[in-house]
Amino acid sequence: MARITKLQKAIADAHLDSMTANMYDDPILDGSLDSLKVALCDLKTIRYMMEGIVTRNVSITSQLMTNHMGYTSEAYKKGVYKGFKDILNKLNIK
Repeated sequence: MARITKLQKAIADAHLDSMTANMYDDPILDGSLDSLKVALCDLKTIRYMMEGIVTRNVSITSQLMTNHMGYTSEAYKKGVYKGFKDILNKLNIK
């Protein structure tokens, strides 16, 4: 299994920072994969993408700790990194 690349980690970190500050860019996309790829490569953050990744890859316990105590655990970050790595590899963003 390939490791997460620097660009993929930067995209995930931008989303983690946005989640912490509760401020997402939410760029206007035209519905094409190309516009999504450009927005992500420009480190624009998308709320629904982050929420989907967290729902699928982060344990309920880690989600509760983050949402109610404001603490982002290493398990939470690891799940987010895994989710972004999987999605970005499928989008061929490496």
